[in-house]
Amino acid sequence: MISFETPEDVRDIVDMLKEFCINEIQPNYRAWEIEGKLPEDFLKKYHELGLAGLKLPETLGGSALDTEAGVAIVEALCHYGDIGVCYALPGPGFGGDILLEFGSEDQIKKFLTPFLEADGYKRKTALLVREEAPDFYWDEMTTVAKRDGDHYVLNGKKTFVHNGLDATLLIVMALDEQNDLGAFVVDSQAEGLERSKRLTTLGLNTTNFCHIELKDVKISADNRLENVTPEGLQKVVNAIRLKTAAMCVG
Repeated sequence: MISFETPEDVRDIVDMLKEFCINEIQPNYRAWEIEGKLPEDFLKKYHELGLAGLKLPETLGGSALDTEAGVAIVEALCHYGDIGVCYALPGPGFGGDILLEFGSEDQIKKFLTPFLEADGYKRKTALLVREEAPDFYWDEMTTVAKRDGDHYVLNGKKTFVHNGLDATLLIVMALDEQNDLGAFVVDSQAEGLERSKRLTTLGLNTTNFCHIELKDVKISADNRLENVTPEGLQKVVNAIRLKTAAMCVG
Protein backbone atom coordinates (compact mmCIF):
# COMPACT_ATOMS: atom_id res chain seq x y z
CA MET A 1 0.00 0.00 0.00
CA ILE A 2 1.26 3.48 -0.87
CA SER A 3 1.60 5.76 2.14
CA PHE A 4 1.32 9.53 1.90
CA GLU A 5 2.41 10.07 5.49
CA THR A 6 5.52 12.11 6.19
CA PRO A 7 8.46 9.71 6.77
CA GLU A 8 9.07 9.31 10.48
CA ASP A 9 12.75 10.27 10.29
CA VAL A 10 11.93 13.75 8.91
CA ARG A 11 8.78 14.68 10.84
CA ASP A 12 10.71 16.89 13.26
CA ILE A 13 12.41 18.60 10.31
CA VAL A 14 9.08 19.20 8.57
CA ASP A 15 7.62 20.67 11.78
CA MET A 16 10.64 22.95 12.12
CA LEU A 17 10.30 24.05 8.51
CA LYS A 18 6.60 24.77 8.95
CA GLU A 19 7.36 27.21 11.76
CA PHE A 20 10.28 28.71 9.85
CA CYS A 21 8.20 29.23 6.70
CA ILE A 22 5.29 30.80 8.57
CA ASN A 23 7.58 33.23 10.41
CA GLU A 24 10.23 33.99 7.78
CA ILE A 25 8.91 33.22 4.28
CA GLN A 26 5.16 33.83 4.23
CA PRO A 27 5.35 37.52 5.24
CA ASN A 28 8.14 38.28 2.76
CA TYR A 29 8.12 36.11 -0.34
CA ARG A 30 6.09 38.48 -2.54
CA ALA A 31 8.51 41.33 -1.86
CA TRP A 32 11.45 39.04 -2.57
CA GLU A 33 9.82 37.93 -5.83
CA ILE A 34 9.56 41.56 -6.93
CA GLU A 35 13.12 42.31 -5.85
CA GLY A 36 14.39 39.21 -7.64
CA LYS A 37 16.55 37.77 -4.87
CA LEU A 38 16.64 36.56 -1.28
CA PRO A 39 18.20 38.88 1.35
CA GLU A 40 21.46 37.80 2.97
CA ASP A 41 20.09 37.86 6.52
CA PHE A 42 17.39 35.36 5.51
CA LEU A 43 19.94 33.11 3.80
CA LYS A 44 22.00 33.07 7.00
CA LYS A 45 18.93 32.14 9.07
CA TYR A 46 18.10 29.31 6.69
CA HIS A 47 21.68 28.03 6.72
CA GLU A 48 21.63 27.97 10.52
CA LEU A 49 18.84 25.37 10.37
CA GLY A 50 21.54 22.88 9.37
CA LEU A 51 19.79 21.47 6.30
CA ALA A 52 22.75 21.70 3.91
CA GLY A 53 24.15 18.36 5.03
CA LEU A 54 21.00 16.25 5.06
CA LYS A 55 22.05 14.22 2.01
CA LEU A 56 25.75 14.03 2.84
CA PRO A 57 27.25 10.84 4.32
CA GLU A 58 27.35 10.64 8.11
CA THR A 59 31.14 10.27 7.91
CA LEU A 60 31.29 13.85 6.60
CA GLY A 61 28.90 15.28 9.17
CA GLY A 62 25.71 14.72 7.17
CA SER A 63 22.51 12.81 7.86
CA ALA A 64 22.50 10.55 4.76
CA LEU A 65 18.76 11.03 4.19
CA ASP A 66 17.22 9.35 1.13
CA THR A 67 15.09 10.63 -1.76
CA GLU A 68 11.80 10.05 0.09
CA ALA A 69 12.99 12.30 2.90
CA GLY A 70 14.16 14.91 0.41
CA VAL A 71 10.75 14.90 -1.26
CA ALA A 72 9.01 15.50 2.09
CA ILE A 73 11.35 18.39 2.92
CA VAL A 74 10.97 20.30 -0.37
CA GLU A 75 7.22 19.70 -0.33
CA ALA A 76 7.04 21.29 3.14
CA LEU A 77 9.15 24.27 2.01
CA CYS A 78 6.79 24.91 -0.90
CA HIS A 79 3.54 24.14 0.94
CA TYR A 80 4.22 26.36 3.96
CA GLY A 81 6.60 28.71 2.16
CA ASP A 82 6.99 29.39 -1.55
CA ILE A 83 8.29 27.46 -4.56
CA GLY A 84 10.34 30.40 -5.83
CA VAL A 85 12.07 30.75 -2.47
CA CYS A 86 12.67 26.99 -2.34
CA TYR A 87 14.36 27.08 -5.76
CA ALA A 88 16.57 29.97 -4.64
CA LEU A 89 17.83 28.47 -1.37
CA PRO A 90 21.55 27.75 -0.95
CA GLY A 91 22.87 24.21 -0.64
CA PRO A 92 24.20 21.28 -2.68
CA GLY A 93 20.94 21.10 -4.66
CA PHE A 94 20.53 18.99 -7.80
CA GLY A 95 24.23 19.22 -8.60
CA GLY A 96 24.90 17.70 -5.21
CA ASP A 97 22.74 14.73 -6.19
CA ILE A 98 25.09 14.03 -9.11
CA LEU A 99 28.17 14.39 -6.90
CA LEU A 100 26.77 12.04 -4.27
CA GLU A 101 25.83 9.41 -6.86
CA PHE A 102 29.02 9.39 -8.91
CA GLY A 103 31.75 11.15 -6.94
CA SER A 104 34.50 9.36 -5.06
CA GLU A 105 34.74 9.82 -1.30
CA ASP A 106 37.54 12.35 -1.81
CA GLN A 107 35.54 14.28 -4.41
CA ILE A 108 32.45 14.40 -2.21
CA LYS A 109 34.53 15.63 0.70
CA LYS A 110 36.34 18.25 -1.39
CA PHE A 111 33.32 19.70 -3.16
CA LEU A 112 30.40 19.26 -0.75
CA THR A 113 31.72 19.70 2.80
CA PRO A 114 32.25 23.46 2.18
CA PHE A 115 28.44 23.73 2.12
CA LEU A 116 28.49 22.89 5.84
CA GLU A 117 30.84 25.74 6.75
CA ALA A 118 29.81 29.10 8.18
CA ASP A 119 29.77 30.72 4.74
CA GLY A 120 27.75 27.87 3.25
CA TYR A 121 24.80 30.20 2.83
CA LYS A 122 26.70 31.73 -0.10
CA ARG A 123 27.13 28.42 -1.89
CA LYS A 124 24.98 26.79 -4.59
CA THR A 125 25.45 24.29 -7.38
CA ALA A 126 24.20 24.44 -10.96
CA LEU A 127 23.58 21.29 -12.99
CA LEU A 128 24.34 21.80 -16.69
CA VAL A 129 22.51 19.09 -18.62
CA ARG A 130 19.91 20.55 -20.97
CA GLU A 131 20.90 21.59 -24.49
CA GLU A 132 19.14 23.41 -27.30
CA ALA A 133 17.41 20.38 -28.84
CA PRO A 134 14.17 19.81 -26.87
CA ASP A 135 14.27 16.03 -27.25
CA PHE A 136 17.99 15.32 -26.99
CA TYR A 137 19.28 12.12 -25.39
CA TRP A 138 22.60 11.59 -23.63
CA ASP A 139 24.40 10.10 -26.65
CA GLU A 140 23.28 13.07 -28.77
CA MET A 141 24.88 15.62 -26.44
CA THR A 142 26.98 18.20 -28.26
CA THR A 143 28.99 19.41 -25.25
CA VAL A 144 32.37 17.69 -25.37
CA ALA A 145 35.29 17.16 -23.01
CA LYS A 146 38.68 16.45 -24.60
CA ARG A 147 41.60 15.15 -22.55
CA ASP A 148 44.70 17.36 -22.60
CA GLY A 149 47.37 15.85 -20.38
CA ASP A 150 46.28 16.28 -16.76
CA HIS A 151 43.27 18.34 -17.80
CA TYR A 152 40.02 18.26 -19.73
CA VAL A 153 38.95 21.04 -22.08
CA LEU A 154 35.18 21.56 -22.28
CA ASN A 155 33.25 23.11 -25.15
CA GLY A 156 29.50 23.37 -25.70
CA LYS A 157 26.34 25.25 -24.82
CA LYS A 158 23.87 24.47 -22.03
CA THR A 159 20.42 26.02 -21.81
CA PHE A 160 18.01 27.03 -19.06
CA VAL A 161 20.58 26.51 -16.31
CA HIS A 162 19.09 26.92 -12.83
CA ASN A 163 21.37 28.99 -10.56
CA GLY A 164 23.53 29.68 -13.60
CA LEU A 165 24.23 33.26 -12.54
CA ASP A 166 25.12 32.75 -8.89
CA ALA A 167 26.16 29.12 -8.39
CA THR A 168 29.61 28.63 -6.89
CA LEU A 169 30.03 25.14 -8.38
CA LEU A 170 28.94 23.83 -11.79
CA ILE A 171 28.35 20.18 -12.67
CA VAL A 172 28.66 19.83 -16.45
CA MET A 173 27.46 16.77 -18.35
CA ALA A 174 29.49 16.15 -21.51
CA LEU A 175 30.73 13.41 -23.85
CA ASP A 176 34.42 12.53 -23.95
CA GLU A 177 36.48 11.59 -27.02
CA GLN A 178 35.27 7.97 -26.77
CA ASN A 179 31.68 9.26 -26.76
CA ASP A 180 31.29 8.14 -23.14
CA LEU A 181 29.13 10.23 -20.84
CA GLY A 182 30.95 12.19 -18.16
CA ALA A 183 30.20 14.59 -15.31
CA PHE A 184 32.75 17.34 -14.71
CA VAL A 185 33.05 19.74 -11.77
CA VAL A 186 33.79 23.30 -12.88
CA ASP A 187 34.47 26.32 -10.70
CA SER A 188 31.96 29.06 -11.43
CA GLN A 189 34.78 31.56 -12.03
CA ALA A 190 36.63 29.40 -14.56
CA GLU A 191 37.86 31.14 -17.71
CA GLY A 192 35.80 30.46 -20.82
CA LEU A 193 32.33 30.50 -19.23
CA GLU A 194 29.96 32.86 -21.02
CA ARG A 195 26.52 33.44 -19.49
CA SER A 196 23.44 34.88 -21.17
CA LYS A 197 21.30 37.53 -19.57
CA ARG A 198 18.88 36.38 -16.90
CA LEU A 199 15.88 34.55 -18.39
CA THR A 200 12.34 35.70 -17.62
CA THR A 201 10.26 33.36 -15.45
CA LEU A 202 6.84 33.42 -13.83
CA GLY A 203 6.76 32.97 -10.06
CA LEU A 204 10.44 32.02 -9.86
CA ASN A 205 12.07 35.44 -9.85
CA THR A 206 13.80 34.90 -6.51
CA THR A 207 16.03 32.39 -8.28
CA ASN A 208 17.67 32.69 -11.71
CA PHE A 209 18.02 30.83 -14.99
CA CYS A 210 20.37 31.51 -17.90
CA HIS A 211 22.17 29.88 -20.83
CA ILE A 212 25.86 29.06 -20.41
CA GLU A 213 28.38 28.53 -23.18
CA LEU A 214 31.68 26.78 -22.45
CA LYS A 215 34.58 27.92 -24.63
CA ASP A 216 37.80 25.99 -24.01
CA VAL A 217 37.07 25.70 -20.27
CA LYS A 218 40.06 23.91 -18.75
CA ILE A 219 39.70 21.81 -15.59
CA SER A 220 41.80 19.27 -13.74
CA ALA A 221 41.29 15.65 -14.80
CA ASP A 222 40.61 14.95 -11.11
CA ASN A 223 37.37 16.92 -11.49
CA ARG A 224 35.78 14.20 -13.60
CA LEU A 225 33.35 12.13 -11.53
CA GLU A 226 33.72 8.36 -11.64
CA ASN A 227 31.42 5.66 -13.02
CA VAL A 228 28.90 7.90 -14.78
CA THR A 229 26.53 5.95 -17.03
CA PRO A 230 23.34 6.92 -18.89
CA GLU A 231 21.41 4.51 -16.68
CA GLY A 232 22.89 5.97 -13.50
CA LEU A 233 22.24 9.50 -14.66
CA GLN A 234 18.64 8.60 -15.50
CA LYS A 235 18.23 7.28 -11.95
CA VAL A 236 19.38 10.63 -10.53
CA VAL A 237 17.23 12.59 -12.97
CA ASN A 238 14.18 10.53 -11.95
CA ALA A 239 14.83 11.39 -8.27
CA ILE A 240 15.20 15.07 -9.20
CA ARG A 241 11.90 14.89 -11.06
CA LEU A 242 10.20 13.49 -7.97
CA LYS A 243 11.46 16.41 -5.89
CA THR A 244 10.49 18.89 -8.58
CA ALA A 245 6.98 17.42 -8.70
CA ALA A 246 6.71 17.65 -4.91
CA MET A 247 7.71 21.31 -5.08
CA CYS A 248 5.01 21.99 -7.69
CA VAL A 249 2.21 20.36 -5.68
CA GLY A 250 3.51 21.54 -2.28
